Amino acid sequence: MRIPLSVNTLICGKLAQETIINVNKKIFIEKPGGNLLYTAYSHRLWKEAAGLAAKVGENYSEDWITDIQSHHFNTFAVKRLPTDMDTRAFYSFTGEDEYRTDNPQKYFFDLGVPFPKSLLGYTSNPQQLDNRRSGTTSSLRPEDIPDELMDCQFLYMAPLDYLSHSLIPPLFRAKNVSTVILNPAEGYMQASFWFDVPAVFQGATAVITTINRASKLFLGRDRGVWEMAEVMSTFGTEMVVITAGKDGQYLYERDSHKKYHIPAYPAKVVDTIGACDAFGGGFLAGYSQFFDPLHAALMGNISASIKIEGSTPQYLLYAMPELAQARLENLRDRVEEC
Repeated sequence: MRIPLSVNTLICGKLAQETIINVNKKIFIEKPGGNLLYTAYSHRLWKEAAGLAAKVGENYSEDWITDIQSHHFNTFAVKRLPTDMDTRAFYSFTGEDEYRTDNPQKYFFDLGVPFPKSLLGYTSNPQQLDNRRSGTTSSLRPEDIPDELMDCQFLYMAPLDYLSHSLIPPLFRAKNVSTVILNPAEGYMQASFWFDVPAVFQGATAVITTINRASKLFLGRDRGVWEMAEVMSTFGTEMVVITAGKDGQYLYERDSHKKYHIPAYPAKVVDTIGACDAFGGGFLAGYSQFFDPLHAALMGNISASIKIEGSTPQYLLYAMPELAQARLENLRDRVEEC
Protein backbone atom coordinates (compact mmCIF):
# COMPACT_ATOMS: atom_id res chain seq x y z
CA MET A 1 0.00 0.00 0.00
CA ARG A 2 1.36 3.41 -0.99
CA ILE A 3 1.01 5.98 1.76
CA PRO A 4 0.49 9.66 0.86
CA LEU A 5 3.39 11.93 1.79
CA SER A 6 3.28 15.71 1.50
CA VAL A 7 6.23 17.04 -0.52
CA ASN A 8 7.27 20.25 -2.27
CA THR A 9 9.73 18.61 -4.69
CA LEU A 10 9.03 16.28 -7.61
CA ILE A 11 11.75 14.26 -9.36
CA CYS A 12 10.89 12.69 -12.73
CA GLY A 13 13.06 10.00 -14.29
CA LYS A 14 13.54 6.31 -15.03
CA LEU A 15 13.69 3.23 -12.84
CA ALA A 16 15.80 0.27 -13.88
CA GLN A 17 16.99 -3.20 -12.89
CA GLU A 18 20.76 -2.91 -12.81
CA THR A 19 23.51 -5.52 -12.86
CA ILE A 20 26.96 -4.05 -12.23
CA ILE A 21 30.49 -5.43 -12.15
CA ASN A 22 32.42 -2.57 -10.59
CA VAL A 23 36.10 -1.61 -10.72
CA ASN A 24 36.87 -4.00 -7.85
CA LYS A 25 35.11 -6.82 -9.75
CA LYS A 26 32.39 -6.94 -7.12
CA ILE A 27 29.12 -8.04 -8.65
CA PHE A 28 25.64 -6.61 -8.00
CA ILE A 29 22.90 -8.61 -9.71
CA GLU A 30 19.46 -7.19 -10.51
CA LYS A 31 19.39 -4.25 -8.11
CA PRO A 32 16.92 -1.35 -8.21
CA GLY A 33 18.52 1.52 -10.11
CA GLY A 34 17.95 4.07 -12.84
CA ASN A 35 18.60 7.81 -12.94
CA LEU A 36 15.54 8.46 -10.77
CA LEU A 37 17.00 6.58 -7.80
CA TYR A 38 20.51 8.01 -8.11
CA THR A 39 18.98 11.48 -8.07
CA ALA A 40 16.48 10.76 -5.31
CA TYR A 41 18.86 9.03 -2.90
CA SER A 42 21.44 11.78 -3.42
CA HIS A 43 18.71 14.33 -2.61
CA ARG A 44 17.87 12.38 0.55
CA LEU A 45 21.48 12.68 1.75
CA TRP A 46 20.83 16.40 2.29
CA LYS A 47 17.06 16.77 2.50
CA GLU A 48 14.24 14.31 3.15
CA ALA A 49 10.92 13.96 1.35
CA ALA A 50 10.35 14.22 -2.38
CA GLY A 51 7.82 12.94 -4.87
CA LEU A 52 8.96 10.54 -7.59
CA ALA A 53 7.52 10.01 -11.07
CA ALA A 54 8.35 7.16 -13.45
CA LYS A 55 6.77 4.35 -15.43
CA VAL A 56 7.44 0.68 -14.77
CA GLY A 57 6.01 -2.58 -16.05
CA GLU A 58 4.08 -5.30 -14.27
CA ASN A 59 7.38 -7.16 -13.88
CA TYR A 60 8.93 -4.40 -11.74
CA SER A 61 8.93 -5.52 -8.12
CA GLU A 62 6.28 -3.84 -5.96
CA ASP A 63 8.52 -4.62 -3.00
CA TRP A 64 11.16 -2.35 -4.55
CA ILE A 65 8.63 0.47 -4.78
CA THR A 66 7.58 -0.11 -1.17
CA ASP A 67 11.21 0.06 -0.11
CA ILE A 68 11.72 3.31 -2.04
CA GLN A 69 8.67 4.76 -0.30
CA SER A 70 10.05 3.79 3.10
CA HIS A 71 12.89 6.27 2.62
CA HIS A 72 10.53 9.28 2.71
CA PHE A 73 9.42 9.39 -0.93
CA ASN A 74 5.95 9.87 -2.34
CA THR A 75 5.63 7.16 -5.02
CA PHE A 76 2.08 7.95 -6.17
CA ALA A 77 3.44 9.01 -9.57
CA VAL A 78 5.37 5.77 -10.08
CA LYS A 79 2.92 4.34 -12.58
CA ARG A 80 2.69 0.60 -13.21
CA LEU A 81 1.74 -0.21 -16.80
CA PRO A 82 -0.42 -3.26 -17.60
CA THR A 83 2.44 -4.93 -19.48
CA ASP A 84 6.03 -5.98 -18.93
CA MET A 85 8.84 -3.50 -19.56
CA ASP A 86 12.45 -4.48 -20.08
CA THR A 87 14.30 -2.03 -17.84
CA ARG A 88 17.41 -4.16 -17.43
CA ALA A 89 20.79 -2.46 -17.58
CA PHE A 90 24.23 -4.05 -17.46
CA TYR A 91 27.58 -2.38 -16.76
CA SER A 92 31.00 -3.99 -16.50
CA PHE A 93 33.90 -1.70 -15.65
CA THR A 94 37.14 -2.05 -17.58
CA GLY A 95 38.72 1.05 -15.99
CA GLU A 96 37.88 3.77 -13.49
CA ASP A 97 35.50 5.52 -15.88
CA GLU A 98 35.29 2.96 -18.66
CA TYR A 99 32.62 0.31 -18.84
CA ARG A 100 30.90 -1.96 -21.33
CA THR A 101 27.20 -2.59 -21.59
CA ASP A 102 27.22 -5.40 -24.16
CA ASN A 103 27.95 -9.13 -24.09
CA PRO A 104 27.51 -9.72 -20.34
CA GLN A 105 28.24 -13.46 -20.76
CA LYS A 106 31.90 -12.66 -21.46
CA TYR A 107 32.45 -10.78 -18.20
CA PHE A 108 30.82 -13.40 -16.00
CA PHE A 109 32.81 -16.10 -17.80
CA ASP A 110 36.06 -14.18 -17.29
CA LEU A 111 35.33 -14.01 -13.56
CA GLY A 112 34.36 -17.68 -13.38
CA VAL A 113 30.92 -16.77 -12.07
CA PRO A 114 27.64 -18.41 -13.21
CA PHE A 115 25.67 -16.28 -15.63
CA PRO A 116 22.57 -14.87 -13.87
CA LYS A 117 19.18 -15.95 -15.19
CA SER A 118 17.99 -12.34 -14.92
CA LEU A 119 20.23 -11.43 -17.88
CA LEU A 120 19.08 -14.20 -20.22
CA GLY A 121 18.15 -12.62 -23.54
CA TYR A 122 19.64 -9.26 -22.57
CA THR A 123 20.97 -7.05 -25.33
CA SER A 124 22.29 -3.52 -24.92
CA ASN A 125 20.33 -0.90 -26.83
CA PRO A 126 22.37 1.45 -29.00
CA GLN A 127 21.72 5.14 -28.34
CA GLN A 128 19.10 6.47 -30.73
CA LEU A 129 17.83 9.94 -31.47
CA ASP A 130 14.58 10.85 -29.74
CA ASN A 131 11.40 11.25 -31.72
CA ARG A 132 10.10 14.82 -31.63
CA ARG A 133 6.43 13.81 -31.87
CA SER A 134 6.04 10.46 -30.15
CA GLY A 135 7.43 9.07 -26.96
CA THR A 136 8.34 5.66 -25.59
CA THR A 137 6.84 3.45 -22.90
CA SER A 138 8.91 5.30 -20.30
CA SER A 139 7.87 8.78 -21.47
CA LEU A 140 6.07 10.93 -18.92
CA ARG A 141 3.17 13.18 -19.86
CA PRO A 142 1.25 15.72 -17.77
CA GLU A 143 -1.60 13.28 -17.21
CA ASP A 144 0.86 10.91 -15.50
CA ILE A 145 1.37 13.37 -12.63
CA PRO A 146 -1.31 13.17 -9.88
CA ASP A 147 -2.97 16.44 -8.84
CA GLU A 148 -1.43 16.20 -5.37
CA LEU A 149 2.05 16.52 -6.93
CA MET A 150 1.22 19.29 -9.40
CA ASP A 151 1.61 21.90 -6.67
CA CYS A 152 5.27 21.06 -6.00
CA GLN A 153 7.47 24.15 -5.88
CA PHE A 154 10.53 22.35 -7.25
CA LEU A 155 10.62 20.11 -10.33
CA TYR A 156 13.68 18.10 -11.35
CA MET A 157 13.70 16.33 -14.72
CA ALA A 158 16.28 13.54 -14.81
CA PRO A 159 17.29 12.35 -18.30
CA LEU A 160 14.14 11.37 -20.16
CA ASP A 161 13.15 11.74 -23.78
CA TYR A 162 12.52 14.96 -25.69
CA LEU A 163 8.74 14.62 -25.41
CA SER A 164 8.79 14.33 -21.60
CA HIS A 165 11.07 17.33 -21.20
CA SER A 166 8.98 19.34 -23.66
CA LEU A 167 5.61 18.74 -22.02
CA ILE A 168 5.97 18.60 -18.25
CA PRO A 169 8.08 21.65 -17.23
CA PRO A 170 5.89 24.24 -19.05
CA LEU A 171 2.82 22.90 -17.28
CA PHE A 172 4.45 23.26 -13.85
CA ARG A 173 5.71 26.77 -14.59
CA ALA A 174 2.29 27.86 -15.80
CA LYS A 175 0.51 26.36 -12.80
CA ASN A 176 2.63 27.49 -9.85
CA VAL A 177 5.80 29.25 -11.05
CA SER A 178 7.89 26.23 -10.13
CA THR A 179 11.67 26.12 -10.02
CA VAL A 180 12.61 23.74 -12.83
CA ILE A 181 15.96 21.97 -13.06
CA LEU A 182 16.67 19.98 -16.23
CA ASN A 183 19.16 17.19 -16.81
CA PRO A 184 18.70 16.64 -20.57
CA ALA A 185 19.05 13.18 -22.07
CA GLU A 186 21.54 12.08 -24.69
CA GLY A 187 18.70 11.27 -27.08
CA TYR A 188 18.13 14.95 -27.84
CA MET A 189 21.45 16.49 -26.81
CA GLN A 190 22.49 16.12 -30.42
CA ALA A 191 23.48 18.53 -33.18
CA SER A 192 20.35 17.57 -35.14
CA PHE A 193 18.25 18.98 -32.25
CA TRP A 194 20.11 22.31 -32.21
CA PHE A 195 17.00 24.32 -33.09
CA ASP A 196 14.74 22.31 -30.78
CA VAL A 197 16.74 22.47 -27.56
CA PRO A 198 16.20 26.21 -26.85
CA ALA A 199 12.45 25.67 -26.48
CA VAL A 200 13.09 22.90 -23.91
CA PHE A 201 15.58 24.97 -21.90
CA GLN A 202 13.43 28.11 -21.99
CA GLY A 203 12.31 29.08 -18.50
CA ALA A 204 14.43 26.50 -16.66
CA THR A 205 16.18 27.71 -13.54
CA ALA A 206 19.14 25.43 -14.20
CA VAL A 207 20.38 22.97 -16.79
CA ILE A 208 22.80 20.26 -15.69
CA THR A 209 24.55 18.21 -18.34
CA THR A 210 27.76 16.30 -18.95
CA ILE A 211 30.60 17.61 -21.07
CA ASN A 212 30.09 14.68 -23.46
CA ARG A 213 26.44 15.54 -24.04
CA ALA A 214 27.19 19.24 -24.41
CA SER A 215 29.87 18.42 -26.96
CA LYS A 216 27.43 16.32 -28.98
CA LEU A 217 24.93 19.18 -29.03
CA PHE A 218 27.67 21.56 -30.23
CA LEU A 219 29.15 19.06 -32.71
CA GLY A 220 30.57 21.00 -35.65
CA ARG A 221 30.49 24.29 -33.73
CA ASP A 222 33.81 23.76 -31.87
CA ARG A 223 33.23 25.58 -28.58
CA GLY A 224 35.09 25.46 -25.27
CA VAL A 225 33.35 24.54 -22.02
CA TRP A 226 32.65 28.15 -20.96
CA GLU A 227 31.38 29.16 -24.36
CA MET A 228 29.07 26.14 -24.50
CA ALA A 229 27.71 27.05 -21.07
CA GLU A 230 27.19 30.68 -22.04
CA VAL A 231 25.44 29.80 -25.30
CA MET A 232 23.15 27.33 -23.54
CA SER A 233 22.23 30.03 -21.04
CA THR A 234 21.01 32.21 -23.93
CA PHE A 235 18.43 29.51 -24.62
CA GLY A 236 16.55 30.83 -21.59
CA THR A 237 17.98 29.19 -18.48
CA GLU A 238 19.38 31.11 -15.50
CA MET A 239 22.38 28.87 -14.94
CA VAL A 240 24.23 26.02 -16.61
CA VAL A 241 26.32 23.33 -14.94
CA ILE A 242 28.59 21.12 -17.04
CA THR A 243 29.93 18.07 -15.22
CA ALA A 244 33.28 16.75 -16.40
CA GLY A 245 34.17 13.68 -14.32
CA LYS A 246 37.69 13.97 -12.91
CA ASP A 247 37.76 17.63 -13.95
CA GLY A 248 34.86 18.49 -11.65
CA GLN A 249 32.07 20.87 -12.65
CA TYR A 250 31.74 24.20 -14.41
CA LEU A 251 28.99 26.56 -13.21
CA TYR A 252 27.91 29.56 -15.30
CA GLU A 253 25.40 32.11 -14.01
CA ARG A 254 23.71 34.02 -16.84
CA ASP A 255 22.68 37.28 -15.15
CA SER A 256 25.91 37.89 -13.22
CA HIS A 257 28.16 36.26 -15.87
CA LYS A 258 29.97 34.54 -12.99
CA LYS A 259 31.98 31.43 -13.79
CA TYR A 260 33.07 28.87 -11.22
CA HIS A 261 35.19 25.77 -11.61
CA ILE A 262 34.65 23.26 -8.81
CA PRO A 263 37.34 20.56 -8.74
CA ALA A 264 36.24 16.99 -8.19
CA TYR A 265 36.47 16.00 -4.55
CA PRO A 266 39.25 13.38 -4.18
CA ALA A 267 37.62 9.97 -3.96
CA LYS A 268 38.53 6.37 -4.71
CA VAL A 269 36.62 5.43 -7.84
CA VAL A 270 34.70 2.17 -7.62
CA ASP A 271 31.73 2.82 -9.91
CA THR A 272 30.83 6.02 -11.80
CA ILE A 273 27.33 4.93 -12.85
CA GLY A 274 24.86 7.61 -11.76
CA ALA A 275 27.50 10.20 -10.83
CA CYS A 276 25.91 13.03 -12.83
CA ASP A 277 22.49 12.06 -11.48
CA ALA A 278 23.86 12.09 -7.93
CA PHE A 279 25.28 15.55 -8.63
CA GLY A 280 21.81 16.62 -9.76
CA GLY A 281 20.18 15.31 -6.60
CA GLY A 282 22.64 17.18 -4.41
CA PHE A 283 22.26 20.34 -6.47
CA LEU A 284 18.46 20.11 -6.20
CA ALA A 285 18.62 19.66 -2.41
CA GLY A 286 20.99 22.60 -2.08
CA TYR A 287 19.16 25.01 -4.34
CA SER A 288 15.75 24.21 -2.87
CA GLN A 289 17.06 25.09 0.61
CA PHE A 290 19.49 27.97 0.02
CA PHE A 291 18.77 29.34 -3.48
CA ASP A 292 22.54 29.73 -3.88
CA PRO A 293 23.84 28.22 -7.16
CA LEU A 294 27.43 27.80 -5.97
CA HIS A 295 26.44 26.21 -2.66
CA ALA A 296 24.08 23.89 -4.53
CA ALA A 297 26.85 22.91 -6.95
CA LEU A 298 29.19 22.16 -4.03
CA MET A 299 26.55 19.88 -2.52
CA GLY A 300 26.13 18.15 -5.87
CA ASN A 301 29.88 17.68 -6.14
CA ILE A 302 30.01 15.98 -2.75
CA SER A 303 27.07 13.73 -3.59
CA ALA A 304 28.86 12.60 -6.75
CA SER A 305 32.09 11.99 -4.80
CA ILE A 306 30.26 9.70 -2.39
CA LYS A 307 28.40 7.86 -5.13
CA ILE A 308 31.52 6.90 -7.10
CA GLU A 309 32.95 5.20 -4.00
CA GLY A 310 30.29 2.47 -4.15
CA SER A 311 27.79 0.71 -6.39
CA THR A 312 24.03 1.06 -6.90
CA PRO A 313 21.88 3.96 -5.64
CA GLN A 314 21.50 2.17 -2.30
CA TYR A 315 25.11 3.03 -1.49
CA LEU A 316 24.00 6.65 -1.07
CA LEU A 317 21.50 5.61 1.59
CA TYR A 318 24.32 4.44 3.86
CA ALA A 319 26.36 7.64 3.55
CA MET A 320 26.62 9.69 6.73
CA PRO A 321 25.34 13.28 6.48
CA GLU A 322 28.23 14.30 8.75
CA LEU A 323 30.70 12.97 6.17
CA ALA A 324 28.97 14.91 3.41
CA GLN A 325 29.03 18.10 5.47
CA ALA A 326 32.72 17.70 6.33
CA ARG A 327 33.59 17.21 2.68
CA LEU A 328 31.53 20.24 1.77
CA GLU A 329 33.47 22.47 4.13
CA ASN A 330 36.75 21.07 2.87
CA LEU A 331 35.82 21.70 -0.79
CA ARG A 332 34.57 25.26 -0.37
CA ASP A 333 38.04 26.85 -0.39
CA ARG A 334 39.04 25.00 -3.57
CA VAL A 335 36.52 26.70 -5.82
CA GLU A 336 38.04 28.79 -8.59
CA GLU A 337 36.19 31.86 -9.86
CA CYS A 338 37.14 32.26 -13.50
